[in-house]
Amino acid sequence: MKISKIFVAITFGLLVSSVVFAQEALPSPSIPPDSFFYGLSRWFEGVRMFFTFDEEAKVRLNLHFSELRLAEAKIMIERGKPEFAEGLMRDYRWELNESQKRMQAQRQLGRNVTLLAEHIANATHKHIEILEKVLEKVPEAAKVHIENAINSSFKGCMESLKRMEEERPELAGELASEFAEEELNKSKEMFSKGRPEWAQKRLQMYKELLNETEEATERAEGLGRNVTALAEHVCNMTYKHILVLERVLANVSEQAKPAIEHAINASMKGYENCMKRIMKMINRSVEREKWKICKSDEDCGTLAVYCPTKFGFEITCYIPLNKTEGTCHCLPRWRKLGINCTTDADCRHLICPMVIGSDTPICREGRCACGPRWEIVNRTEWRERFGEELTSEAQERVEKIEEMYNKTEIERRIREMFPK
Repeated sequence: MKISKIFVAITFGLLVSSVVFAQEALPSPSIPPDSFFYGLSRWFEGVRMFFTFDEEAKVRLNLHFSELRLAEAKIMIERGKPEFAEGLMRDYRWELNESQKRMQAQRQLGRNVTLLAEHIANATHKHIEILEKVLEKVPEAAKVHIENAINSSFKGCMESLKRMEEERPELAGELASEFAEEELNKSKEMFSKGRPEWAQKRLQMYKELLNETEEATERAEGLGRNVTALAEHVCNMTYKHILVLERVLANVSEQAKPAIEHAINASMKGYENCMKRIMKMINRSVEREKWKICKSDEDCGTLAVYCPTKFGFEITCYIPLNKTEGTCHCLPRWRKLGINCTTDADCRHLICPMVIGSDTPICREGRCACGPRWEIVNRTEWRERFGEELTSEAQERVEKIEEMYNKTEIERRIREMFPK
């Protein structure tokens, strides 16, 4: 009778923990690892897996058991028993690996695992933050096991995004970009809390997630999927990230600056790639639509082409010199003014629209254009681009250009305040 009561209690506990899993960040273990009955509870997990015949359900169960191990480790550390962390974190990593293996096996059988991969990606990305909070509470001897678990969580997240990319690349790109934004915000928070090591690790995750966003977008584009919304989102996101990282760069130690500079360069590359993608979309849209003959911009009002105003473009009646008629085009607003230049100072009279990525007059390839407000030349970027260190002479030239730009900017503002 006593054994049957124990059996019922443990079974009920396991069912309760499954319900809690759906409601809370982590499941609530029915029996903690320091209990006499903990071994029996783990045995029941094996029985439960044995009698689960659907392979997708097995994947979800592996993930659920990994979260149980994480919750158990958290409880043991809070109880002042960190010696349990090593074994629990090892089991956590094992369950994650099993979930990935089972999912890959399903993929090889030709089954669609997009929803499953999305579920695992969201869960493992959430685990990183939980594990970092645990890391703050454990003694030095146990930290390595938590750090290994964090690495496994991020690896699981990236592998799941790759599985999503195979079937729904546009969804994978969207999710990767969301995770990248979270990583950047977390890095900024950690710098402000005086935790530069983990801030830099978060920046590394940010860069890898940005790369995954780009790869997924490229794949979706190659499959002929509509990536307009994703491209616009990434352009807006990366532009803002550059401005955020610039502010962080000014307030960190010299040792931390290379990591931030790497992240800035990754953001700039992401921004440039998505702007190229938007230009391709505009050109493809133009090819599908026969240009309309016009005499003024008003004649182009009904032209149905992709022309993103948020990035400074507008449908304009382009009339060649010595002509009275032209054709409707999607052009940057500033292209109406063609000014030759050698430095940014020559472009100070160009009026730029206040839109993301096109808000500053700059000299580009001998012609004035509207571009991003930043002009970063840092040691990391210089070393990666030219394979050498930024010399003091080159640094002086950069500083002179920046000084010249600042002076022309002040002059422009004064003229605006006190027009003749």
